[in-house]
Amino acid sequence: MMRSLLLIGIALTLSGNSSTPNNEFTVALISIDGANFEEVKQIKRNIRAYYNCNVNELLPITIPFELMKNGQDTVLSSSLLRYLRKTYKESEFDKIVAITEKPLYFTEQFPSIRGLGTQNGKTAVISTFKIKNEASEDKKFYKSLLLKVTRHEIGHTLGLAHCKRNSKCLMTSGVNPEEFYSLQSTFCDSCKVQVQRYLKE
Repeated sequence: MMRSLLLIGIALTLSGNSSTPNNEFTVALISIDGANFEEVKQIKRNIRAYYNCNVNELLPITIPFELMKNGQDTVLSSSLLRYLRKTYKESEFDKIVAITEKPLYFTEQFPSIRGLGTQNGKTAVISTFKIKNEASEDKKFYKSLLLKVTRHEIGHTLGLAHCKRNSKCLMTSGVNPEEFYSLQSTFCDSCKVQVQRYLKE
């Protein structure tokens, strides 16, 4: 029932129609180490509007020392996702999205990433650190990137891999910065169908 309602909600939202938020599907938003209050609010509005779901803000948390790579400077992204999945395993929320201002380490090749989402999973994390660096002082561009990253990472939790069918789809890999900047802010039709299939399972 929950998946069916979410499916209807996403279909209406992506087609440009407004609807009442789906009370059956919930996302928990967690600020890590005091992420900026206004940015958390912006991400909350973004998730609620795009996915047509209820978003709940949980109490901020501090990252355990063992999840840090360089002292207190860099977060081990995969380890953080596992920590969140374990910590909130029994929670009532369908998805857990964490926001941090610290750099997210992925691999030596990608020591700082914008975000990471567990495909078909429950958790995602977004770092404003890299996004701010890429946007520099351009506030409009920063908000656009933050919006795209948020939607992209939650898309992974809804079963989407990186899209290889449409070069402008929001689920295209963000490895190439210039390509990611030029992406549309929504899923292509093929990815929408995959989300619908995932929600029906």
